[in-house]
Amino acid sequence: MPPEEPLLDETESLLLLAASGTAGGLVGFLSMLGRNSLYVFCVGSILSLAGQIVRFIYRGNIYSDTAVIICGILLMALTARLPEWRESIKARASVRSALSS
Repeated sequence: MPPEEPLLDETESLLLLAASGTAGGLVGFLSMLGRNSLYVFCVGSILSLAGQIVRFIYRGNIYSDTAVIICGILLMALTARLPEWRESIKARASVRSALSS
């Protein structure tokens, strides 16, 4: 009798793990950006203009470009995180008020 083949190979199981959200990091980050896409889009538009100004001032060298990209990603992550933080505070406050009643 030949050995049974696994249902999923290594690549498929890693993709399934990442898609399920248990891998955390990148999937959670992208989900957070998607849930708050309007805020991220608005801030990203302003950051794009600011990035173009920085590129113009510093002549677009590799260091300024890298700094602009890293700062942009961090600021958009912060933008997406703030509404979720605000909602968690509201949820905790409503639980506390329900428990005190």
